[in-house]
Amino acid sequence: MAVGEAETPSFLVESEDAAWKLLKRAVDGEFDDLRERPNIQFADWARLSVHLGIGESTITPREMRGLLAMQEALHRTYAIFRYDTRLLTTLSDEERDDLQIIVKVSPGSSNFDIDLNKILERVIDKAGDAMEAKHWMVIALAVALILGGKTTYSDYLDHMVQVRKEEVISQEKIELLTAQKFLSAQETERMKVMTTALSEHPQLSQAESEIDAGKKGLLKSLPAGVDSEINGIPISGEIAHEIVKTARQRSEEVTIQGSYRILRVDASMSYGFRVKLENVESGDTFTTGVQDILKSEEQVNLLKDAEWAKRPVMVTINGKVRRGQIVEAVIIGVEEIPSRKTP
Repeated sequence: MAVGEAETPSFLVESEDAAWKLLKRAVDGEFDDLRERPNIQFADWARLSVHLGIGESTITPREMRGLLAMQEALHRTYAIFRYDTRLLTTLSDEERDDLQIIVKVSPGSSNFDIDLNKILERVIDKAGDAMEAKHWMVIALAVALILGGKTTYSDYLDHMVQVRKEEVISQEKIELLTAQKFLSAQETERMKVMTTALSEHPQLSQAESEIDAGKKGLLKSLPAGVDSEINGIPISGEIAHEIVKTARQRSEEVTIQGSYRILRVDASMSYGFRVKLENVESGDTFTTGVQDILKSEEQVNLLKDAEWAKRPVMVTINGKVRRGQIVEAVIIGVEEIPSRKTP
């Protein structure tokens, strides 16, 4: 719900559903004219909740390892947005203290609950230090959903199941994994919005990879043979034990060369200018960074001239593919298409 003046609105995001709707509006460009960062507050839906099917109000060393993996993921996520690196050595003791997770254990049970609001506030505040409001808003909402939403956990579990299903040989295990469904049709549509956000913000994609590592650590810590829940998603001990065996990452690295139209050259990002491309043959669009070797005046002018003239150029890209869409893409080469070169 938005209140206040149109130029600098405030949003109280009262539910995960509201966060997804607001993220879609941001990705679709509805807030591109924002001059200042809006004030965004998240209600208590943004949290990590783990329920173990055992009746003890304790945390074992095994479970502690999972919580520590998530703590490390939060530290690395902060470092990515604050210092543009995943190295933990960049964090001060004060920053580590500010990002410390506080785990509440329900009496008489093994229900662990972590309120993420304070941590989210720290992470997204530093994400916007040198970033336009429109980009900051996408990142703030996406980080909240990746960390504390049910849909992104469902997506992660579904991905792990699909990858493991391709790796196993046993028909029994294939049938076990095939029968496991984590994503609903609505959640699948939501994740398309997230994939667009990831493709346009490389730091966000890097942060998701770190948080995925934390989620995997959390899964590994679940007691064997015990049914559990993570953010309200039931997961059997058998499935959890099986899917953490996969070694593959969510995204696969690729190098692509093709004919692209330059839709936009954007110099508003804190970590360098971004280029929005459209593949001439498929019509697919995505946003890329530009490698340092291309930041010469000649190369930059070629990109800008191609944008202005609406003519395609030959582009070589290093990137990662996630669910069929390119994310974390970087242009490593650009040249005129041979037929268009002047003699």
